[in-house]
Amino acid sequence: MSAYPLTKLPVDVASGINANRQPVPVDNGDMVTLLTELWRGSEAATLGILAKSTWPELSALTGTNGQWGRVVGPDAGTHTDPVAGGTVDNEGEYIWYASPGPGWKRVSGLARTLVHALNIGAGSANAVQATSDGSFSKTAYKALISVNFTATNTGAVTLSIDGETPRNLVTNTGDALTSGYIKTGMAALVMIDSNGDYRLFSYGDAAAIQAAAEAAQTAAEAARDAALAAVPAAFPADLAALAALDTSNVTTATVNDEALAVEYFLRDASGYTDEITAAAGEGYFIPSTHNALKVWAAPLHEKIIFTELASADPTNTTWSDDALAAAIAISQERMCLPIFIPPGRYKFQGNHDFGPIPIYGANQGTSTISNTTLEWHGSTGVFLRNNGGGRSFGGTGGCLKDVNIYKANGTVAGGVALELYSVSDEFRPGEWSMDNVIIAYAGSGLWETGFRIDGRNTNTPGSRGVRTVDIGYLRVAGCTETNKYIHIRQATHMCARNVNLDTGTGPGFPGTTFDDIWDNIEWRQRSGNIVVNHSGTVGVDTAHALFRGLTINVFQNNYRSVTGAAILDAGTITNAARNLRIIANGSDYAAAYMGTTQASITGDGTESKIVMDTEYEDRNSNYDNSTGRYTAQCAGRHDFSGGITMTGITSSHARADLFLKTFSSAGAAKLKRSAILHAYDGSVAGFKTIPFAFQGVIMDEDDYAELWIKVAGGTKVIGVYGGSDWYSSWQGRLAR
Repeated sequence: MSAYPLTKLPVDVASGINANRQPVPVDNGDMVTLLTELWRGSEAATLGILAKSTWPELSALTGTNGQWGRVVGPDAGTHTDPVAGGTVDNEGEYIWYASPGPGWKRVSGLARTLVHALNIGAGSANAVQATSDGSFSKTAYKALISVNFTATNTGAVTLSIDGETPRNLVTNTGDALTSGYIKTGMAALVMIDSNGDYRLFSYGDAAAIQAAAEAAQTAAEAARDAALAAVPAAFPADLAALAALDTSNVTTATVNDEALAVEYFLRDASGYTDEITAAAGEGYFIPSTHNALKVWAAPLHEKIIFTELASADPTNTTWSDDALAAAIAISQERMCLPIFIPPGRYKFQGNHDFGPIPIYGANQGTSTISNTTLEWHGSTGVFLRNNGGGRSFGGTGGCLKDVNIYKANGTVAGGVALELYSVSDEFRPGEWSMDNVIIAYAGSGLWETGFRIDGRNTNTPGSRGVRTVDIGYLRVAGCTETNKYIHIRQATHMCARNVNLDTGTGPGFPGTTFDDIWDNIEWRQRSGNIVVNHSGTVGVDTAHALFRGLTINVFQNNYRSVTGAAILDAGTITNAARNLRIIANGSDYAAAYMGTTQASITGDGTESKIVMDTEYEDRNSNYDNSTGRYTAQCAGRHDFSGGITMTGITSSHARADLFLKTFSSAGAAKLKRSAILHAYDGSVAGFKTIPFAFQGVIMDEDDYAELWIKVAGGTKVIGVYGGSDWYSSWQGRLAR
């Protein structure tokens, strides 16, 4: 017998067509057997393996030390291993040992991938006979055999392979086969089990599989029904179907009638049917535990309408906190639907956070018939706070328009009416707008701060602060914090077109304060103070601002690199930012003249200060006529000009020097500029006028400037001539 007999030739296994030139399908079992036999032959030829069909054939050969041998079978016998001792199967892998030995030592079984047993119908449907393509182990669970079936069984089945005593064919769970379990043309994998039966490996227990499938179907249907019952949404075809819904399970519903398409918010069955009819004029809503919500009838999902019970009666004790919280939650669940709050007076006690939601009232004003008023009875925390909630960077967008936000009469002072608050770089408000909003008080109710922006938690350079805020009309009154009716802490790209601050009855003086690191601010304010601080690094965190409007006191500023311009009608102005250009009727300007001659102050080389004793105009408390000092309230570049008329000049007074000196607030000298001319030139009656102009003098806030004169060459008889005709005068101003 050949060492590697092929069960079938390749042309028989993989022939493309038969004798009638019809396609022939390839039998997978035949192909596996063929490839296994070819692999064994190739391996043996490559590695020099001595391969024989039976053990007697291999044992008759003498190998070299370490040489491989193989018994490929069929050979179901056993023998005593000549090297290791003990009984071993004949089929398997061997190595020749010279010592101990000599002989062939069995090291493993054959690397058989699969045994194929062919059933050509020699037996019967219940007594199947098949022939294998090679021997296989009869040890339990050692060999996997494929077998085909040619008929449907009618009862219990036996299987005999290679003429062995028939074995029972049982299910994967060890049960006898029932009628119809085997189907004509079926193929399956079997293994010898511990009972010596052939156990179906691949087909399994059809009854069990069917039962499991039916159980899975039942469970899926139950889960579906449970899910449908739990999902807070239903789609009734009309209002009648809507009225029939079980509101203990359904919390929202959408009518599928296009003419009535509207989303309902169902929380309580109380009054359910009546309200459908009552609201038919403009939309439909269902009273809820919040008694607050409906959606406009057309188009679907246009907006959430806040329908909490509102009243013009100040004694109304219906709180709207639950309604507002529900409206915010539903809006954010539905891609930030706009919330509309109709005219009326709505009372609140709590603090409410929201994300990028557009919130609209009907109008701002005192009338509850046509305007929307939100009345807060709290005293701590923030009433309305946009915290940028949502997905990463999803907090941008939204607005607040056409509402009054009032602090209730009789409440404890405190709290912030409205705040934009950044949680982190990823969660921050922005691209937000506000227009036609009043933040005010009622009676003794006072806010701590009316409107606040706090972007300090967003502190990455390049994307710092609450960004891109647009304010149309905003009025704030009745706050306790001086200059913090509005408080901006770290914001960028911000524009306010019309801000009004009212003193009201609040102890705090009205004003807006800019703090921390900010940039690109355009701010128009018609009253109150503006305080500008900046905590950035000089030369690194630059800041730009354009301030406009009518204010009272402007710029208590602690940062020198703020750049921009302030165009203002103002009272007193202070500014420590050299680069912030002030254009205002209240910015630094003073003019003074010598009313009475200041006699005999120089001539002999003495350097004396000129004190103009009469003020003509002093816009920003800049000039002191008792000391002759011009003090800068606004940091920046200042211009000085005027003329000094000397008296008492003689021919011996050859040279005159006029000096402008600047000093720090502590009195340290900073700058000295001079004008020089020939004193005596035959002037009439000993008079000589020195015109001067010192421009672009850099001064910090609280620096001061003085005029000094020195004439040399003669005696100390020269004075500065005075009189109402302004013979000697000077003026200083913040450069424009």
